[in-house]
Amino acid sequence: MKEFSAQTGGRYTYVDDIINLQELALAFASIFNGCDNFIISGCTVNGSTISAGYVYLNGKIRYFSGATGISRWPQYIYEVNSSETVAYASGSDKVGRNIYGCAIGSSVPSSLDPLTNAIPQYISMPSSGGLQMKDALFGRYALLLNARSGSQTVNGTVSFSGIVNLSNALNALGGVNVAGGSTTGRMYNNNGQLVIESQIGSNGTVRKIVVDDENNIAFFVGGNRVARITSSGIISEQTIQGVNLYGGNVYVSSNHIYNRGTYGDGALYINYNGYNGGTSYYRTTIIGNGKQGAVVEVNGTSSSVSIFGPLTLNTAVSNGLILKTNLPKTNVGLLKLITWQDSNADQIAYIGYNYSLNNIFEIKNNLANVSIKGASAVDLGPAIMENGVLLSDKYAAITSMNTALGSKANSADVYTKTQTGEIFATKEGGFDQYLANFTKAQLRAQIGAITTDDVTNSYAKLDRKLADMAITEADKTQICNNIGAARPGDFQATLRDSGWIAISGTSLYARQIGNIVCIQGTITTIHSGTVFTLPNQIDAPHYAVAYKAPMDCNHNWGCKIDGGSRQCKVVYCDHHGKTIQLSMSYMV
Repeated sequence: MKEFSAQTGGRYTYVDDIINLQELALAFASIFNGCDNFIISGCTVNGSTISAGYVYLNGKIRYFSGATGISRWPQYIYEVNSSETVAYASGSDKVGRNIYGCAIGSSVPSSLDPLTNAIPQYISMPSSGGLQMKDALFGRYALLLNARSGSQTVNGTVSFSGIVNLSNALNALGGVNVAGGSTTGRMYNNNGQLVIESQIGSNGTVRKIVVDDENNIAFFVGGNRVARITSSGIISEQTIQGVNLYGGNVYVSSNHIYNRGTYGDGALYINYNGYNGGTSYYRTTIIGNGKQGAVVEVNGTSSSVSIFGPLTLNTAVSNGLILKTNLPKTNVGLLKLITWQDSNADQIAYIGYNYSLNNIFEIKNNLANVSIKGASAVDLGPAIMENGVLLSDKYAAITSMNTALGSKANSADVYTKTQTGEIFATKEGGFDQYLANFTKAQLRAQIGAITTDDVTNSYAKLDRKLADMAITEADKTQICNNIGAARPGDFQATLRDSGWIAISGTSLYARQIGNIVCIQGTITTIHSGTVFTLPNQIDAPHYAVAYKAPMDCNHNWGCKIDGGSRQCKVVYCDHHGKTIQLSMSYMV
């Protein structure tokens, strides 16, 4: 070997050897072009120690001196590059050589390398060791039987003529295709979503199953989503068809919907719960005729049932139609009607109990008369009244008339008109017919009559209603004391009492006694609109009356009935859907 030396700052450089070694390293490193950074030799992990060795980093072969006392994994062997300057006789320093080394640490420096002007490249060193040359170099051109790094990249297509058996998972970044006959199937990842799709023929309908990053499973046919499986259950976007459907205890089979799962007597609830299974909002149930026409409507808001067509009650029991009330029969506040209304909801006729002052059953027609007809007769009993007066008190009965006719004079003993006038007195002639033979005093004595003066001075007249006796306040007081009556101011007149009346669509009750109205009960608050409407038997307030309800969640809610109105409406609300106790009173 030819030796040549030059004095350069106290160092001697063997130029030929260095040139030959650099050429050899560059030639050897060119073999690894395109490979990942890897360990050429050594660098073996043993406990907390990494042995010395050679590594391939950023296109350079570098020597690693090893490391000890490692307590944290992974470690990183990263490139460390620098330059050495040489002093020239001219007095200036110039770059003599570039040094490509490496170091190890628990993290890679984030500062730019002075030679590459980039973030240092590195080899990751887990406790099982780093990427070896056979994995990075030979695995680039051939399939390895045992790749230490656990991964290997093959460019191009690999074909297997036999069965491929995998003892571990199959990772396919570009997806997995399955073809057979005219059918093509594919499984791939689409932006974090697992997609499984199939297609029959090149122009066939595509069917897909998509699993998203929230673990929801969606089913597509021809680009349209037809169903989903979420944490809440199965959601269908299209029609669900089946011979039989079973959910909970409800069974659907052919033309039947029934409770199949309850042992013993069971029930089938329709719209019993509302939104999200709760009670915040009402639900209305409609049964149609198949031509978009309603036959039965059960209105959840008003708790009413409407039937659009004839109603046939086919039952074997005698009570075909039963109207129940919430009051006993002894309560005069019992109200229950069968009502006829016109197209404007105005009442035109009714049958039932309409007034809270008595228990009289009424039949009322507001349009015309009432006709009651039987096949041969109408039997009304036990007695008939006309405008509150018994007919027996206004008209003579046939039996009484027959008795009176039977007591008439014998028709055989008939007098002439002249004889009758001479023997009998006439009504028109009065008592003057007797004065020819008797004085007034004699006649009064015979019949026990009193004189006019006796009546005027001694007896009260009916048409005066005791006014001829109660001349002074003392007389009036004496009369009241004698008959045990109270004078005005000593008593309160009987007040009209409506009794407790349920307010439709709520759990509230209203009652009016005289001019005092009280509303009590529970109600579920709403955000806006009409809370309730007063029954017709309750008078509206003359002036506005309001109610404010503090919530248990530090919110407020209030409602108001305007003067002259029957509707209670929400005036402000910052929380609703709560059941509260409501109590309102006012005077009319």
